[in-house]
Amino acid sequence: KKYNAQILNLYPAHFISRLILALEMKKIEKEGLIVLEIGCGEGDSAMPILENTNLHLDLSDVSEEMIEECKSKLSSYKDRINYICEDGLSYLQNCKPYDIIFSEWVIHNFTWDEKKDLFSAIYNKLNQGGSFFLMDKIYPAEGAKEMFDTQMKRFEYLETEAKEGIVKYETQDCLPEFKMDEKNTMEGLKDAGFNDVVIVDRLERDVVLIAKKE
Repeated sequence: KKYNAQILNLYPAHFISRLILALEMKKIEKEGLIVLEIGCGEGDSAMPILENTNLHLDLSDVSEEMIEECKSKLSSYKDRINYICEDGLSYLQNCKPYDIIFSEWVIHNFTWDEKKDLFSAIYNKLNQGGSFFLMDKIYPAEGAKEMFDTQMKRFEYLETEAKEGIVKYETQDCLPEFKMDEKNTMEGLKDAGFNDVVIVDRLERDVVLIAKKE
């Protein structure tokens, strides 16, 4: 947490991909849409959506600390936010259906068995015609190593403690049980029931995709 802001500022997708996801959501905005975020963290992902739309958001996170950070960062939008402190998968198993579910830089943390369970739960809790917006590290079939190395090089500007921590974290994300690439991500979403899955933007290894429940 001490170095979060420094680290995020070295990810181009923190600024660009998050904004693109918000602008894609704005395209389908209409009054009454019910929206859920899985893993709101400190509020960095919800901020562009709140700034660029008039949507009301349910923001969920398993961490009480993150919820409190989020409340502080997004205090000017408090009338448009409902907070849920609960594990994402557990919440999806019992919650109301949603028109939009989104998640940014969260799902890569889960093993592939957990990812598949989460994709299925998301599909099941979307209303017919609803959309799942995902922004995450999803490597292409070619050039994955070069993209990984490019991002690792940026961490040279961090203090030693921060650099060691984020390199360890990023390396874990590339282990076979965690790593997301286009092929396994698309297959996982389609196995969950999504037939209409489109990558709308790629910035190096970070992708914004939309999966629709037809």
